[in-house]
Amino acid sequence: MKQLRIAHCLPWLLIAISPPLLNHCGGAVEHGTETGNPPVVEQQKLHVVLHEDGVLVVGDPGAVSPGASVSVTNTRSGARSEASAGSDGSVSVSVPGTLEDEYEVTVSSVGRSQTVRVSAAASGATNTGGLAATSCDGLEQLLRDQVDSEYTAASKACQVDSDCTTTGAVGCYYTCGGPISSVAGLQAAQRALLESTAPVCAELTSRCPGRGPPGCPLLFNTIACNDGTCGQLRCADFPKRIGQQISALLDEARDCTSDADCTLIPADVSCVDGCGPTSISVRADREAQLSSGIQDIDERLCTEFAQRPCPPLPAPPCLPPLPGLTRPVCNAGKCDSEFTPLP
Repeated sequence: MKQLRIAHCLPWLLIAISPPLLNHCGGAVEHGTETGNPPVVEQQKLHVVLHEDGVLVVGDPGAVSPGASVSVTNTRSGARSEASAGSDGSVSVSVPGTLEDEYEVTVSSVGRSQTVRVSAAASGATNTGGLAATSCDGLEQLLRDQVDSEYTAASKACQVDSDCTTTGAVGCYYTCGGPISSVAGLQAAQRALLESTAPVCAELTSRCPGRGPPGCPLLFNTIACNDGTCGQLRCADFPKRIGQQISALLDEARDCTSDADCTLIPADVSCVDGCGPTSISVRADREAQLSSGIQDIDERLCTEFAQRPCPPLPAPPCLPPLPGLTRPVCNAGKCDSEFTPLP
């Protein structure tokens, strides 16, 4: 009879204990504060990485309770910063300090909180997995691959040239210049990179010396919005861009009260063929400054044009030059030029 009673009760016993068993057999364990549990803090998913204003305490997805309030305190200096966790449980908090300091991370949600301590040394040693066995050169390559992938996928949409920029240094990654993207695309990519590269940066910073911004050669790279997409200035657009910059430079210095206020300066550049020498009438007291500005435009844009595989610019159709004399005049308060043909 005892065996029968046990057999009769066994189905109910299994039903009673099945939820915890299922949880240990692949069922999802929910973390949260709804039933009085403290908020989630996965210490092994927290990293301390160098940042331009101090350090970043970065949490991978799942590091803390989604939407929780996260405060980070430098235990040495007392400096404190706060941020809110993302919907995936990731977080990034900037706080004044160094990689040698220890940081107290407090996660609060629904009236409850939990606190852990993290440091660069601890997070670099425990959170990088196989990174601890990777050489410094291997870590640098992994960092480059992560950054290149994120930057390549960054948005390049634009409406005007000022919407565009070049990608560059982020976190512990240094470069002499990267792909072109939109300003908004760069900002989104760098936010993602600060989180995704945190383990590699922690490992690099902790044991790979001599890192820092490289000595970069002087490179010219004019950025433009080409039909809604950020990119380099197109070869065929160089004459227009050069003309726009020279005009903007000269238009600021053409006011006058008499002909004596004005003088003629050459306004040609080496990479654009015109129909003979071009002279522009400007204020005489600005002659040296404006000539220097035109030379700078020539050096920047014509040097870039020469550095790139651009075909030679076609010469414009020109009429035979007329013999005559051009002189500067003041016309309606603006320096102008007057051409007098020879008889």
